[in-house]
Amino acid sequence: MVRDRLPAPANRVSQALVGALMGSYLTPSALVSAAPVALPLTVVTAATIALSLVVAWFLARGGRISRPSAVLGMVPGGSAAIVTCADELKADVRLVAFTQYLRVGLVATTAHSRPTG
Repeated sequence: MVRDRLPAPANRVSQALVGALMGSYLTPSALVSAAPVALPLTVVTAATIALSLVVAWFLARGGRISRPSAVLGMVPGGSAAIVTCADELKADVRLVAFTQYLRVGLVATTAHSRPTG
């Protein structure tokens, strides 16, 4: 396994380039069209993160899962990146991967679309 890291300036430049590339997709018309749903989206996002952290707290409090493993396992979004970070934060990588993908599977199973017609 390679453990070499990019020098800090190269890391900052690469992150700035990715940020600029992502920002280039934003247009004033896209921002105007997204404005009506910005508040509900922000509330739902904050509630999802809060609920995930509360569940992680209960999991860690139970004593069978370390706090880093519980938090990383329950944080929504970015499953692959979170699993990658787990090793650096001294979390149980296997447990984090399992809980991340179990959570994703449960969400996918419970999500359904309404029939059209």
